[in-house]
Amino acid sequence: MIFSAMKNLELHHFKAFNNSMPIVLDNPDAKNVLLYGENGAGKSSLFEALRYAFYKDIIEQVDPLLPMAERIAAIDAIRIGY
Repeated sequence: MIFSAMKNLELHHFKAFNNSMPIVLDNPDAKNVLLYGENGAGKSSLFEALRYAFYKDIIEQVDPLLPMAERIAAIDAIRIGY
């Protein structure tokens, strides 16, 4: 299998990112990325956006009528299962 490295990503209107937010990864050959910033800067929002991107199809199959706690538990179970 051949994998290509992520070189950049852009968030549009997702949680803390009200407008377009381009994120450029300076070293696309790196195996690890360190994300840091002050509280409220959007680190967790970025993580949630990536998680949603990787598990979107499965997450969207979770019943939206479930109570929020059950919905979150179902989504977490999906994420943990992969």
